[in-house]
Amino acid sequence: MSASRTGGEATGTRIPEADLEWFSFFIKAGVAAADALRYSPVFRKEKIDLAILPGLTRDALKDLKVNEGDIVRIKKAVKSLTFRFNSLIRARSTSRHANEIYLVCRNSP
Repeated sequence: MSASRTGGEATGTRIPEADLEWFSFFIKAGVAAADALRYSPVFRKEKIDLAILPGLTRDALKDLKVNEGDIVRIKKAVKSLTFRFNSLIRARSTSRHANEIYLVCRNSP
């Protein structure tokens, strides 16, 4: 298996496997590919995960060198993920599969 994958036609850059999850999240949030390539290793290095992402402040994201417009995009994506997660949990609150739903939502960018 390859140690990296192509970042897409827009960049022609290879993305380390460890950064693919963040790269995918940023792209889905509407961040430009070049910026997603720049942010992905920073988030991995700083050990940021989807569990703590909702708690990151604008100042913290600025400290991570995230552009102002991308802060808005990231915050919207986090809000959307949180809403979807909470909706699924409410719908399945009596289900024995609630924990599985949590794990799926937590791991999907």
